[in-house]
This record gives sequence, C-alpha cells and structure tokens, in this order.
Amino acid sequence: MLSDDEVRERLRATIPAPSTAVVMAAKQRRWRWMFGVGTVVGLTATVLLSYLLFFTRSAIRPFAIPGVPIGTTMPAVSDLELDAARSRLTDSKLFASFAGQCGEHDRGCHVLAQPIAVGEHLDRGTTVELPVGGAVLDHDGAAKGGGKPGGGTGGGTSSTATTTTRVTPTVAVPAVVDASLTAATKALADAGLQADTDRPCQAWETCVVQEQDPVRGARAARRSTVLLVVKVTKVAVPGVEGMPVDDAKAALKARGLTPGFGPEGGTVVERQEPASGALVAPEATVTLTLGADDATTDTGTTNTGGGTTGTGTGTGTISNPTTTPTGTNRPTTQPSSSNPPSSTTRTAP
Repeated sequence: MLSDDEVRERLRATIPAPSTAVVMAAKQRRWRWMFGVGTVVGLTATVLLSYLLFFTRSAIRPFAIPGVPIGTTMPAVSDLELDAARSRLTDSKLFASFAGQCGEHDRGCHVLAQPIAVGEHLDRGTTVELPVGGAVLDHDGAAKGGGKPGGGTGGGTSSTATTTTRVTPTVAVPAVVDASLTAATKALADAGLQADTDRPCQAWETCVVQEQDPVRGARAARRSTVLLVVKVTKVAVPGVEGMPVDDAKAALKARGLTPGFGPEGGTVVERQEPASGALVAPEATVTLTLGADDATTDTGTTNTGGGTTGTGTGTGTISNPTTTPTGTNRPTTQPSSSNPPSSTTRTAP
C-alpha cells in the first residue's frame, strides 16, 4: 500500500511542468488587470476631487477657472436703508443699483421691495437693481448768495425755492384667507396695514375670512385698508334659563338661533340645551324645557250665602267646627286645633 508521500510524488510526475510562455502570459494578464483597476480608481478620485474643489466649495478654489462662474445667493434687503442694503449685497459679492425717487443722501430712503427671492442662486458680480423710496426730498432751487442780483456786497436777501416730494412706502399684503378675524387683523397690523370687513362681527360670533382684497403678495401703501369678506362659523348660545318664554325666544332669535320646545308646557324656561356659552353653528336649534311660574296663590272656600268670605294661606287644621247662626248671619266657629285657623268662613244655611 502506497503512503501519502508516494501518492503525491506519482501525481506530480504525471503533471507536465508549465512552459515559459504560459507563465509569461499569466503574468501579463495579471498586470493588465491591475493596471485597469488602478486607472479606473485614479480617474474616479480625480473627478470627485475636482468637483469638490471647483464647483461646490468655491471658497477654497486655488485659482479661478475661466468660463466657470462662482455662485452666491441673494440676501434679504427689503425695508433696509440704502447703505445697509448695499453693504449686505457687497458681503454676498453682488453689486447694487438703486431705482426710485430718492438717493443715498435723502433722509429715510429705503428699499421698498425684495427684487429677487431670498436664497436664489446668482453669479458673483451680478448687479441687482433695488426699488427705493419713502424719503422726504428737499431740493434747493436758487443760489444762496449774500449780494443783490446786480452784483454788490450789500445786505441783500437771498431767494431759496424748496420743492418737497413725498414717496409713500409699500408693504406686501400677507395671506389671511381661512384665518379667524382676530388673527387676520393682527397679521395685517403687524404688516403695517388696517383691516375692514364687509359685515360687522359681533362679540358672540366666531368669524373666518373667506376673501381678501388686495390679495396675498400684492403691494399696498403702509396704513392702507385691506377689505376682508368674513363668514360666521360659530355662535355662542345665550343663557335664557329662568326667563319668560317670549323673552327667551327673542334672545335666541337675536343671535340667529332657532328656539325649540320640549313636551312639557309652561311659561318659564327651566332648562336649555345646549347650555349657556356653548358654541354652535348659525341657525342651530336650542331646546327649551318649560315649567310653571313659582309665584302661586292659595284661596279659601267661597260661600254663596249672605256671610263673609275669607282667603288666606294658613296651615292650621280644622276639626269638627260648631256653628251657631244669628240674625245677622255671622257665624261663630270654634275649631278644636292647637294652631289658629286660616281665616276660613262658614255661612249658615
């Protein structure tokens, strides 16, 4: 029996040794594969590095590439004075030009509107035209001399003509549709505008804005009025418990609600559903439960004889009275009770 080493020797002897050409071909294939992989990895790394350096991170570019613009973003300049707006554009590598009826040396002159949306991408060096206004301009129309028109050095008076031009600043109208009237009024006030409605909204009503004029985003003069079309969505239920029926019905109808009644009869409202202060839809029904008035009167027994009839509200108990008729038809009653009778009158037959 052959050992393991003998088996390996016999197998090795049966396998022919590779020739030099085969060995060289294998080595060439391996080198070509390694060269291809290295080339692909190098090109990929070069492209990524170039993109990071020259396109996304312009601040660290080692040099400027002709034909490749360097980008920036538009800052917020609305309502800024001209010096502040110019400074903010300069920080963003942009240039400013002003178009309007006032200049940098006029008091209160400021940017009226944002010409380009904040954050929009621009090329560095772009000139942004800003609409300006809102100043009081004073222009002197005559020379300020000390002499007379004929030329002398006397104490003549100088003539100065002053022209004043007022430019009304504008603001953007905010969106207030579908907001409550309270929230819409506050939003307009914060923007420097006033609110007016097509109908009055009472204290017990909840009103929501359906339409607005001017619409959202329009430019309007400061302190101008925005018309709001409102709709009543909720009504607070008044408290009518303890009120007479007619007064309760009038109070509910005054708020546009419909009174409803339960099966019980009466003249005074004992309960109401929904309760006082609840918010319901307009023209909703408020169910009223009626009852009798608490003020009632107890009357005694009335006799048709010639005697006297008495009424009262006593609580005594009468037991076996004894009546003795007289000629004047005045009864004498002797109740056997510990409490006094309640002015009850008995008349002789």
